Amino acid sequence: MKLSTRVTPINNFKVNAPATPDLVSRAQTQETKAFLKILALGNLQIESGRVRSASSATKQLRDSKVATF
Repeated sequence: MKLSTRVTPINNFKVNAPATPDLVSRAQTQETKAFLKILALGNLQIESGRVRSASSATKQLRDSKVATF
């Protein structure tokens, strides 16, 4: 068997390679979906009344023994 018949040119691998998704684009899409999910959950909490003012939350953090600043 000749060497020329055993060696496959690199161009053949590129042409026959399966299409791979752009990793950066895929990561950005996943981050966008996660952000939209967080926004949707926040909207559900607002609609159900499970919110309080920032000053109330800050006061609770300052008063708690867990937050030691």
